[in-house]
Amino acid sequence: MPRFLHQISYTTEAVAQLIAHPQDRFEVVRAPIEKLGGKVEHGYFAFGEHDAVLITEMPDNISAAAIALAFAAGGTVSKCNTTTLLTAAEAQDAMRKAATCGYKPITKNGARASGPVPTSPELNRHSRAPLFSSHLLFVRLNRDMKNRHLVPRRGAASCLPRNPRDCAPACP
Repeated sequence: MPRFLHQISYTTEAVAQLIAHPQDRFEVVRAPIEKLGGKVEHGYFAFGEHDAVLITEMPDNISAAAIALAFAAGGTVSKCNTTTLLTAAEAQDAMRKAATCGYKPITKNGARASGPVPTSPELNRHSRAPLFSSHLLFVRLNRDMKNRHLVPRRGAASCLPRNPRDCAPACP
């Protein structure tokens, strides 16, 4: 069965309740996880960004999503990140498969270009993730301050406006 990492952050009210009435929350969530066909492999309370980390085996992505939604809907969790985990063998299979899929990177030589990746909080104000992630945008961009838009370095004809109002008429 696939394994999942659940990283949970409690609300301040939930932490106050745990302090007033200490309890093993992993035992509390074991029954709902088992009802969905899964099992708790490991559970840890943690310091830092997340208050608890749980590793589960679930029959499928739908079941993992269901328990994550249940965690979030309970009202005591401020953040719940769920990540699919791969064994080393599964990761190697994925690497082999990636080598044969035919994907061609944007750059000429296939290497990731260096340099900062632009982000625009104005264009992406509803998400915590940057608009252009370094994992998704593999071209080095220059700022063309004269026209106030971003131009790909190797002379491509397109532009990515920092702000739609600032995009010059020359932009496609």
